[in-house]
Amino acid sequence: MTKNKGIKYYAFIFGVATVGIFLYVTVLAVRDGGYSPAFWFLLMVLPITFTLFVFVFDKVFDFIFPKKKKQSSEEEEFYVFLAKVSDIIDEEPRFSIEDRRRLRDDKYFSKAIHQVYVILKFGETKDLTYDYLSKKFKKDSKEFIAINNVIQNINTFSKNS
Repeated sequence: MTKNKGIKYYAFIFGVATVGIFLYVTVLAVRDGGYSPAFWFLLMVLPITFTLFVFVFDKVFDFIFPKKKKQSSEEEEFYVFLAKVSDIIDEEPRFSIEDRRRLRDDKYFSKAIHQVYVILKFGETKDLTYDYLSKKFKKDSKEFIAINNVIQNINTFSKNS
């Protein structure tokens, strides 16, 4: 179902309903020996009623089940950034699959990655710097290794582009 169904769609529904009901009325007329006024009434009222029913059904269905909104360009940029960060971390041979899972689930590491994105997009401030992010984690932790690796590779990436 498309988001906005235009007049062409409902005209098509009306035409199909009219042809279908006309064929049905014709079969009844052949069987009963002629057209009666009730058949003509059916031919005039049912296609309009059916088309209105489809229109109302579409509106109610769209109201109950709204379409998902498209992502904004800023969200798309962030997801591209996350994909690059994921590639950087995946290339690091010191991380096992379990380490990668822990990094993904760690809310502090996720917040630090988001802060790297903010720095990359808006630049460093006095409160938010790459050094500050490096110092957030213990020097021998996997998070420290990962965030430093991300910062080094993102800096080289931003200088190249």
